[in-house]
Formats: sequence, C-alpha cells, structure tokens
Amino acid sequence: MAGQWSIESNKIIFTAKPRSLVNKIAVATGFDYPDYCSGREHDRFKIIEIQSEVVQVMIARAYDEVEALDLQLLCGISVTNVLTKASFNIVRSFSHLDCQLSLSESDNYFCETNTDWNERKRVYNMQNKRNLLKIKHSIFFLTNWEPNFQCTFERRIGKIGDGGKWVCDPNRLENKKSCLVYSAGSNGDFSFEKDLKSLLPHCEIHTFDRGIFKCPKHVCNYHQALIGNGINGTETIEMLMEKLNHQERELDILKIDIEGSEYPLFTQMFNPNSTNKVYPRQILFEIHIGRKQSYVTHRLFDYLRQRGYAIFHKEPNLIGGPIYFEYAMLRLTNIFTN
Repeated sequence: MAGQWSIESNKIIFTAKPRSLVNKIAVATGFDYPDYCSGREHDRFKIIEIQSEVVQVMIARAYDEVEALDLQLLCGISVTNVLTKASFNIVRSFSHLDCQLSLSESDNYFCETNTDWNERKRVYNMQNKRNLLKIKHSIFFLTNWEPNFQCTFERRIGKIGDGGKWVCDPNRLENKKSCLVYSAGSNGDFSFEKDLKSLLPHCEIHTFDRGIFKCPKHVCNYHQALIGNGINGTETIEMLMEKLNHQERELDILKIDIEGSEYPLFTQMFNPNSTNKVYPRQILFEIHIGRKQSYVTHRLFDYLRQRGYAIFHKEPNLIGGPIYFEYAMLRLTNIFTN
C-alpha cells in the first residue's frame, strides 16, 4: 500500500489516502467507515485524528508480516491502548517511541524502548557470563545454563507435571496469520496439543512419534516418524517441513521430548557448518544428559546461543532425576546473544 511512515513525539504514524484504508479498517475493526473514524471513543480504541485527505494511523510495530499489517491498519488509535486484532505490542505512554533497536535484535519479535531493551541486554549479559563459566559439578545442571531472558506472559501449556511445557508469551500468537507448531515425542500424551489448541484454535499443530497413535479430533495431525539427524532412518525437522510443504512457513513452536535424540537433532540443526534453514521461534525441550561427558552438553548449548537462542525457562524433571531437565528457549538474533 502506498504511504509513508514517520515518528512524531509519542507516535508511530502511517499516512495514506483514506480511500485506500476504507476496506482495511472495516476488516480490522468490524466497524464501517466513516462511522468508526468519527472521533468517538470505543471500549478498546480511541480515535485521535482524521483529515479529509490523509488518515494518520498510530500503531505499535506489528510482529506479523507486512501483508498482515496492511490488513490491520486502524485510523487513529490511542498509543496507550493499542489492542487490535493484529499481533501488536501493547505500547505504554512514551515521550518518544523508538523500538528499532529491539525490533532489529529480536528479529521483529519485541517492540520496546531502547531503555527497556538495553536493560534486558544488561541482565542477559550478566547471566550469560555466568553460563559461560561452565562450572564443574557432579549434578551438571545445578551449576550450568541458567535462564538469561524473561518473558512477561510466560505460560504453562499442558498437564501438570511431566508432559507440560512453558511457552513464551502465547498471546503474541493469538492473531498471527499463520501459526505452526510441531510436537515431537508425545508417546500418546496429547495434553500439550489439546491445551494449546484450546488457547490458540487457529494454530496448526503436527505431532510426531515413532509409535502408532491418533490425535484427538480437531486438535492436531499425527505422523509416525523417527526424529533425529537424518541418518539411520531418522528424519530432521527440515525434512519433515519439506514433506508437509511447510518450508516457506515460520515454525512458531517446536516441542521436543525424544529421549536423548535431541543431541544428534540439535547438532545437525545448529552446528556452525550446518546447512539447516529451519530456526523455530521457540524450542521447548527435555534434555537427557545421561552418561554424556559435560563438554558435549556445553557444546550443544553453545550452538543454540550462537544461533540467537536465549533461555527463558529451566526446571528439573523430578521423575527423571538430575539427568533430565526441561528447557525453553526463544530465538532472538545472534547479535543479542553473543
């Protein structure tokens, strides 16, 4: 759509001819133009300004594609209450809103002031330095690889105890046009899939396991597959995405519990020489350290860090004891994490 972006005091403004916005405003709000753009207040939006020749659209930078942004443009929204049907950030009142740094370093996932984002980086760097000490201990995860990032609306999805996972801000996916989730190693437990589908009904969920199981109706699609590094009959995540014709889509969540095979899988995906092109936004996994030497696990976490992944959750699996731990990671950029 033809138009211009600009920043003025506490606003990000998109200016365009009003006729080009009429249908898009109706789609985004359910209100007819010009009734909605009349200066009156609504319980979720407050109209600020409309001119005869241009419409000034104040929004928080969208996390979705530009095409989705075009479909969600609104005429004049209060900057302090940006709550649209698109996956926009909720913007607080700023004297000057400039989130280009956070957008750049989070791969367009966060829109925060430079002050807030730099504080995030400061906290991350402090904890990352501790993680890189790689302290020896008989219980490996007691002294290694602690969380170094915080998700404001982190939420547990799935049943209590073994099987559930923590997801970073699932509200960000509520109105994402294309939501794709892979769950590997369910062993017939579909509590994560059912809970996620209930929360995000538009998400497309695919579950993989070596056994023969059946997804609950209208919840997920089940595929019998052995997940690994693509050797000895195993399939990589990239191979699965190509098979399902998902190679052009973003994988929003990858949930993994494959009893030790996460080591060859992640090594194949994230080692510096890998040709893999799939980098899920979130990876939720159980790691089974077993009798592996410490350097093998350190190397795996280093691979993830170098690819831009930050740790936002960690907890022990008390059923498995100290050799099983649950982790949740969010992909930002390697500029942020290195």
